[in-house]
Amino acid sequence: MKPGHLAVAGLVMRLGQLGVAGFVRLGQKHRRNRLDTIPYQEILTIVFATEEINSGEILVPNYNCNMKMKLPAIIAEEYSSATASVARVLGIYRFPQVSHGAGLPLLSDKVQFPSFVRTVVNTYSQPLGHAEFTKHFGWTWVGIIYGDNDFSVQGSQQLKEALRKAHVCVAFYEVLPTDLTKKRILSLVETITQSSATVVIIYAYAPEVALLMEEITVQNISGKVWIAPTSWITDSILSKKELWKTLNGTIGLTSQSGEIPGFKDFLSHIHPSKYPHDIYMKAFWEAAFHCRWKNNETVRLIETDDKMPDITFCTGKEKLDTLEQTLFHYLKKVNFRNKAAQEIYFDANGDVPVIFDIINWQLTSKESMKSVIVGRYKISYDGSQILIINESAITWSGGYLQLPFSRCSNSCSPGYRKAPIRGLPICCYDCVSCSDGEIANETDATDCIRCLEDSWPGEQRITCLPKLVEYLSYNDPLGVTLTSVTILLSAIPCSILLIFILYRDTPIVRANNRNLSYCLLVALTFCFLCSLIFIGKPSHMGCLLRQSAFGTLFSACVSTILAKTITVLIAFNATKPGGFQTKLMGFKTPYVIGVFCSILQVGICTVWLKSSSPFPEKNKTTYKDKIIIECNEGSIVMFYCMLGYLGLLAIVCFVVAFLVRKLPDRYNEAKFITFSMIIFVSVWLSFVPAYLSTKGKYVVAVEIFAIISSGFGLLSCIFFPKCFIILLRPDMNTVLRKM
Repeated sequence: MKPGHLAVAGLVMRLGQLGVAGFVRLGQKHRRNRLDTIPYQEILTIVFATEEINSGEILVPNYNCNMKMKLPAIIAEEYSSATASVARVLGIYRFPQVSHGAGLPLLSDKVQFPSFVRTVVNTYSQPLGHAEFTKHFGWTWVGIIYGDNDFSVQGSQQLKEALRKAHVCVAFYEVLPTDLTKKRILSLVETITQSSATVVIIYAYAPEVALLMEEITVQNISGKVWIAPTSWITDSILSKKELWKTLNGTIGLTSQSGEIPGFKDFLSHIHPSKYPHDIYMKAFWEAAFHCRWKNNETVRLIETDDKMPDITFCTGKEKLDTLEQTLFHYLKKVNFRNKAAQEIYFDANGDVPVIFDIINWQLTSKESMKSVIVGRYKISYDGSQILIINESAITWSGGYLQLPFSRCSNSCSPGYRKAPIRGLPICCYDCVSCSDGEIANETDATDCIRCLEDSWPGEQRITCLPKLVEYLSYNDPLGVTLTSVTILLSAIPCSILLIFILYRDTPIVRANNRNLSYCLLVALTFCFLCSLIFIGKPSHMGCLLRQSAFGTLFSACVSTILAKTITVLIAFNATKPGGFQTKLMGFKTPYVIGVFCSILQVGICTVWLKSSSPFPEKNKTTYKDKIIIECNEGSIVMFYCMLGYLGLLAIVCFVVAFLVRKLPDRYNEAKFITFSMIIFVSVWLSFVPAYLSTKGKYVVAVEIFAIISSGFGLLSCIFFPKCFIILLRPDMNTVLRKM
């Protein structure tokens, strides 16, 4: 029974009416075949209110001190549809009409219903309350079933809009007709069971809901959470024991409740003998105790004949206070200021303040179902909503031990964003990992946040982390290794130069122009040392010197080797004294060749530095978690021109050395130069793809390795055989072919 029922009794007591003219009940076709205890309980509240007022009066026969005409008032039908029709007629004559259950928002229109007031909350606030605690529990995917009547249709439409504003999607929106057929019930049940929505909100009247719940109980359907409005959360038609298991855990809104002192005691002493002229009392007794009166006599019999069904007859000794709490729980709830300190008043639209209790049906045992207040919902005068819920006190329907999950899609963890699925509501989505350079630091993020250029999102893409600054440092293990190798190798040509100076007059040193050998050893020493420019944090001057020093020094080395090779070729072809070839031998030809070939490389590097010189930069794109400080080569075309010219010198030197490799001379080094050029060209041909495929500090390491390898190839092929003879086979260092 709704709290608004007893609020009407309170209103009667406040108005001081001393009598009840009569009761008229507008029929509901769902309750034709049995006594509807709901309106009868309403009658009892009026009886209680009347007796409370009359008990304080001293009746004087044939005397009335109140000469004014009593103000007529009509207590309206519970349901909105019937109430609205009557209220339009009564409003013409300004007859006051008070409703205890009609919550249709339209009834607040004082133009259409000027004399209508109600003791229940305008149902427009219910959808707001349902949307608020749906959002509170994190449900974003719910189903709605609504009845085919004004209250349910308007309420469900308002609920859809309130849910939309709360970013909650509706999984299904199905009507529950007044004339329910078996086919329609089965269709609704199938919709409910096949939907992934756990939460189902039912906006309908109790009779239709009861029929639906009976079928759900028959099919033993579980896993759904039922949400109820005031239209059926307190209705006794749903108190059947066979529905308890299904409805256990149902949660819903009801008007704020209180207790009328003395009302429970009044109800417990109701008896047919006390009201012998009440035509509904015996029918109520039968409905309450599930018994039958026999020949209008208070005799209790139990038929045991197998041919007859068991019938329990009423004795009149039954006690109302022994009935289940769900017959009496809401009979003691009111919503006005009286002895219970409750305040009831009407605003300009005839509505009462919006305060709802949130109640939860809880099955305590097979024989006991109780409703527990688990929270409160209130709309303040400024329109703000206040929701207080004790989640630990809630028993969830559907067999859930914890807060149930009702979403179309699982939550997207931090690091992922929601990607809408085409053709489905926005609550249905896929979780997509954030792109490189982006993070999502909250659950169910709709968009990812891009990190700044000097930070990266980490592996989990949850927070932006500062990027590590990286370059080939002298403190880096790789840098230490390359530095050590470079210094060690640079000492080798210095040592060989010292040996050559000490043995400068020996045949093997004098062969093929010892001065060119001195120049080559010095150039190789600087070639090894130029690798050190590549190690350390790149600076403007360092970037300018790196490639230009490397290109110039190696060009000088190869040019010197080319000059030595051409010298051998000229020497063995100078057959006529005083001829052209003989004259070339006297014009310092080797020095001219070496200087000329080196100057061409210097010119290329000069143009490069003038037009588009290298410069240091921070590379933030190669690695997602690192910033590489490196040298931008400026013009990559000029870089490859420098390498190309160096390669051209090496190829020319190889060809000349190959041509003179078999000339008859004991100390002919042409064959060694041939091998050295093969190594040199091979190293730099392999350098190009390695250089292009390597990233970060390893690009520098690859070039240093190429410098060291090619330099060591030249050094070992050309000078190691000579050192072997000088130091270990001096007997071979004796014969010198005269030039």
